[in-house]
Amino acid sequence: MKPLSDKKIRQLLKRFAWIYATCLSIPFLSALLTTKEQGQMLIIGIWPAASLLYFLAYRHLAHLFKYEINRHLAFTNHGGGTLAGALYSLAKLVLFAMAFMLLVSVNNS
Repeated sequence: MKPLSDKKIRQLLKRFAWIYATCLSIPFLSALLTTKEQGQMLIIGIWPAASLLYFLAYRHLAHLFKYEINRHLAFTNHGGGTLAGALYSLAKLVLFAMAFMLLVSVNNS
């Protein structure tokens, strides 16, 4: 497979960021159009799955950057100020929250 240029990687990260943002908005749209409970159930189902996929895709693509400075910026706090980087931080937060909730529920039972 031909190596991707840094510009192409940035474009892919931006595209994945918009897809992830769309996935995050689905439960809110569902809650507006249907019941609040259905929106809450979608948050529990869609957010962790979408966050895990986005987290893994972002890490894989960011490691493909040719220049070290681009890799460094991709993994700094909030991804160097880009939408993709900010959503990467959000995905980490969602995954951490889900792991914490699982840990608490296991300790309570």
